[in-house]
Amino acid sequence: MLRCMLCGETAAVSEREADRLRAAKEGAAYICELCRNRVRYESERRRR
Repeated sequence: MLRCMLCGETAAVSEREADRLRAAKEGAAYICELCRNRVRYESERRRR
């Protein structure tokens, strides 16, 4: 299971996403799809 660094939501990891789990164990941050879209939206809005 992975935990989003922004909202704290947990997500189950399938076998094909094993690289995400491996990266998270090595210290990489996981950001869920919803938070990723929010960050993208806010950054695009600020660029205008």
